[in-house]
Amino acid sequence: MKQIYRKAKLTHSYRVTRDYHGREVEHIYKVGALRVYFPTTDLEGRIGIPLWLVVVKEEGRGYSWFLCYLDTDKANEAIEI
Repeated sequence: MKQIYRKAKLTHSYRVTRDYHGREVEHIYKVGALRVYFPTTDLEGRIGIPLWLVVVKEEGRGYSWFLCYLDTDKANEAIEI
């Protein structure tokens, strides 16, 4: 999985502000998405259900990723959903 999610270009940036013990803390996330498919059991093809691997990285932190079934054909829409 590490080889796959590192290929995602983190093209979007999101800024989140949350209240943490009475003070506001700002988090900045870089986000990208890749379209992926599951292989068939014989590994000769792929199952026809497209999935999106949404990759999130917070500055100074590690990567998080989410494997999602989303009814969209565009990476921008997969990120925003």
